[in-house]
Amino acid sequence: VTGVQTCALPIYYERKHIYDIVALQQGETGKSIMLPKEIIALNNYGDIHIGKEKAFVINKDDRSYNLSMGKNSLDCGLDVTLEVIDNDESLILDDDKYTKYFDYSKIDGTILLRYRKQGDKFLPLGMKGRKKIKDLFIDLKIPREKRESIPLICFGNEISWIIGYKISDIFKVTNSANKILKIKIESR
Repeated sequence: VTGVQTCALPIYYERKHIYDIVALQQGETGKSIMLPKEIIALNNYGDIHIGKEKAFVINKDDRSYNLSMGKNSLDCGLDVTLEVIDNDESLILDDDKYTKYFDYSKIDGTILLRYRKQGDKFLPLGMKGRKKIKDLFIDLKIPREKRESIPLICFGNEISWIIGYKISDIFKVTNSANKILKIKIESR
C-alpha cells in the first residue's frame, strides 16, 4: 500500500501497520503509534488522525492579555469587545457561544484572556463543585491537541469563561444584577 508522499520517495505501509491502526482505533483515546517516515497515527475518541509527528506536538501558549472596555485587538488573532450594559426587563441576551454576559458587580480585579495552565479549576454553570479544566475538556471530548489553544476569560484569578464552551456559575447574570458585562469574541 502506498501512503502519503513526504519526499521524492513514496512511503510503503505493510499489512502490520494497517492492523496496528485498526487496533489503535479500538483502544484508548490519546494513544498513538509511529509509522514509517515519522508519520504518527493518533486515536482521538475513536477517530484516527494521521499526520507528521510534529503536527501533534502541543505548543503551550503562556501569553495572557489584559483587557479593557471597548474593542481589544489581540495578536493571537482575536478581537475581544467588552461593554457594560444596564440590566432591565426589556434586555434580551443573545444566545451565542461567542457572546456571553456576566454580573458586573461580582467582577473584581483585572479582566484578561489567557490559555489554560496546569491544575486550572473552574465552577461550571449549574454545578456546586469545581472541576479541573482538563477533566471538563475530556468530558466535552475536545481533542487533546486542541485543548491548549482554547482561550479563557478570567476575572482576577477566577476563570469565568472557557470561550466557546462554558461559563462560570460564580459570575452568572441573575435578576438582581444591576450592571452586566457583555463580552464578544471574534476571530480575524
